[in-house]
Amino acid sequence: CQPKSPSVRKMLYLGLGIAIAHEICGIDSIQYYLVYIMKEAGVTSREQQSFFLIALGGLKLICLFVASALIDNLGRRPLLILSVFGMILSLILIACTFLLMSDEANDLEDKTKVVNRSTPSL
Repeated sequence: CQPKSPSVRKMLYLGLGIAIAHEICGIDSIQYYLVYIMKEAGVTSREQQSFFLIALGGLKLICLFVASALIDNLGRRPLLILSVFGMILSLILIACTFLLMSDEANDLEDKTKVVNRSTPSL
């Protein structure tokens, strides 16, 4: 079931590459777990969590329209390369944030253990 025409094969590979890049970027996972992420960040109000979830959806919609307008001026390849670098930077920032949050949680847990050991039990 392999396409015989080189141009069709190139389009197929490009489409598969874009689909894989979309899955790797992780925005759907972040949007799905946004409520849990915000709880960890200290946002506990359901109204604020709903606002941020709707704002993220709105931001995705705005970016879709901006990309659609820019695709005619810049072309697909530069826009794709720019968006991949943006995704890489965003994922690095998210990973560093989670790493720092887990380090702070571990430090807080260690301090709690020290305080619990130093207090005399009755």
